[in-house]
Amino acid sequence: MIDKNKYMRDIIRKILKEEFYSSPQMDYGDNSVTFGFESMGSPKPKFGQRKVFFNKLKTLEGQFLSGENSEVILKGNGLELNIPAKEFRLTKKGDSGFVDLNVLKRIKNNIGDLLFNNISKGIITSQLIRKALKMAFKSNWKEEDKIFSAGLRDIHTIGEKTGKGETWSIMNFFDTKKEVQKKIEQKWSKEGQGEELLEWLVDTFKNDEVFLRELIEIQWRSIKNGYETELYVSQKLSDNISGDKEFFPPGSKVDRYGSIDMIINGKSYQVKPLTYVKEMEKEGKKYYYVKTYGMKNYYKEKNIDYIAYGKRGGEVYVFPNKNYIVTNDGAVLHFESPQIY
Repeated sequence: MIDKNKYMRDIIRKILKEEFYSSPQMDYGDNSVTFGFESMGSPKPKFGQRKVFFNKLKTLEGQFLSGENSEVILKGNGLELNIPAKEFRLTKKGDSGFVDLNVLKRIKNNIGDLLFNNISKGIITSQLIRKALKMAFKSNWKEEDKIFSAGLRDIHTIGEKTGKGETWSIMNFFDTKKEVQKKIEQKWSKEGQGEELLEWLVDTFKNDEVFLRELIEIQWRSIKNGYETELYVSQKLSDNISGDKEFFPPGSKVDRYGSIDMIINGKSYQVKPLTYVKEMEKEGKKYYYVKTYGMKNYYKEKNIDYIAYGKRGGEVYVFPNKNYIVTNDGAVLHFESPQIY
């Protein structure tokens, strides 16, 4: 007995086969289709090859026939890209298409500059670093509260280095250290091509533990002396000045925004490291030449009562926060006499 359905399917397949191979008009090998697109992007995939997506496609010429076109032409953003049809795919919705990034690089070798804005040459800014840290360590990023400014806590902390229990992360200082920024730029120039800079930096912070440790050690060497000086000076003043005392931990808003390290009897102090102090005189006017670093003229505009200079094991010099000049080399000329402890 003949299966009528099978018989009809065989007939249809035979007709389609004859039409496809015999018709002179059906030369799919030369067919191309041209799309316009409004934007392109390349989100980092969870796995597999990175792809470039062309969004809001609009057919300008021809017809897209999966497996039958010879070339797909993409126009948009001042670009015209000729893609072998076998390398191009439409998304399920049909309003976007994609190509493997490596394929696109062979077609247009500077696509990374255009796609990821790498024309910036990997310039690392303070804002970029803070944003990357926040994204890389989401569970450790704490927003501003009554005491602390926004930043990372309980990960790679100052307390781990000092044993003092501070929760503020050393990484919060990355945005202030030029050497750290330079190291990141150098690594980016070697490894980051073909990636979006922020995504690359987030991934580096999260997954390159050796490099992160290197940055942390650079940063700690930079802040260690200042931190230890601050502890020494604070203790020295606390031992010699009686009354109510309040100390502000690293990352506190009072320290970060107000530049106040401690308050004794209602008077505020900013602590700076000391190399040496020399009493000098010019045209009958006495002044004190203080060799230090990190001192700012604008401190006079802040609610700071005293500037305290010291180094571990030495005397502490406390000057009123007025009547001084910060020189171009970072030294300070104080025209008021200090209290010495």
